[in-house]
Amino acid sequence: MSNHPRDMTYDMASDHVYEVYHAVTNNPSNMAGFHAHDYYECYLYLSGNIDIAIEGRLYTPKPYDMFIFPPGVMHRWVAKAPVGRYERVFFYITRECLESMSTPEFSMLDILDSAVEHYAYGFHVDVRAGTGLIALADEAIRYSNLTEPADRLLARCMVNMLAVAFCRLVNPGAEESFSIPGRMREIITYINDHITEPLTLDGLAEHFFVSKYYLLHAFKEYANLSVYQYILSKRIMLAQRLMRDGATPGAAARASGFGDYAGFYRAFVKQTGVTPQAFCNGGVNQPETKRESPSSGS
Repeated sequence: MSNHPRDMTYDMASDHVYEVYHAVTNNPSNMAGFHAHDYYECYLYLSGNIDIAIEGRLYTPKPYDMFIFPPGVMHRWVAKAPVGRYERVFFYITRECLESMSTPEFSMLDILDSAVEHYAYGFHVDVRAGTGLIALADEAIRYSNLTEPADRLLARCMVNMLAVAFCRLVNPGAEESFSIPGRMREIITYINDHITEPLTLDGLAEHFFVSKYYLLHAFKEYANLSVYQYILSKRIMLAQRLMRDGATPGAAARASGFGDYAGFYRAFVKQTGVTPQAFCNGGVNQPETKRESPSSGS
């Protein structure tokens, strides 16, 4: 697994708390659709003719641009022909793991959360800092492929160092420039702000004075996801957060905008691979489909 590694800790046998990838794809043909995680993804772009969309913002990255994909925030990469060699380093890490790896004087969770509060998602780092991040990721991957207990501990140490190095480079005052694709930022912001309320295609089209045809096709072109799928995914992510904070499945369903529990149950199982009750019981940290392949990362 040297190119598509997966890191796990020994102290949570059935749950992942971090994963590290150094992935290379030559001329990828599949464009990822908008998706979100219930954990942080920290991403370093290296090469490839792509754009990166984070909800209503579109970035054209340069080598050694790094990005924060926060829990619940939809994002995707968008291929531009020819893509060429698409190379990136990224790691997933749960909020709980960030807390455990931090100190009161250097809270990595507070650093990332503060950037997100300012909608600061993308930053440029210099070559030296970027190559340092790559080296730490590759070392974490190398140790995770070894079998001695000490090697697994060293892998975790490397992930800790990688997270610290990334957070030291986060500067909300120096965000990368981005473009706004059409009216998508307004539409996505409106949906996000009203996600717990009834949302219909007719209502959105009327609110923004556009036709349903335009809304359907413009949104699909930008997100590679339908308006309905976007709303459903955001509501499931909200329900996950509420249940993690102690809400029952029924209460989470109501609070996240679902009209009935049966619809919530079906959507939750389809998106996460587990039932709401199993999620509440700690049976999973993140959906299986988000763990297995680096192609599901951005």
